[in-house]
Amino acid sequence: MGMKTKYVVIAGLMGVTLSSMAKADINLVMVNKVGKNLYQSSDGKFIETSGCYAEAENDKAVLVFEKYACNNTIRFSSKKMCEVLDVYREANASEVIPESQVKKLKTGI
Repeated sequence: MGMKTKYVVIAGLMGVTLSSMAKADINLVMVNKVGKNLYQSSDGKFIETSGCYAEAENDKAVLVFEKYACNNTIRFSSKKMCEVLDVYREANASEVIPESQVKKLKTGI
């Protein structure tokens, strides 16, 4: 199975078009919910969502993200899919940072 075929299969599963995936990163991630519309991956990245009520504790998810795109999504193992607004820089992966601290990470304040 070639690389292009894998993207076609993933695109079909995610319900997105290939043209929208041209530059998007597609990653299988393990996530924990750390706040309202905020998830942290096992590699320390923060994922900000919109209107997402999915619970996650060491949950496998597929993250489709391209900076400045309007069709970024995360799909949880429960089949719930949410819009992704942003993915923040990596932090220490062994440390879960409270939601109140995330704004400081994002803005540097």
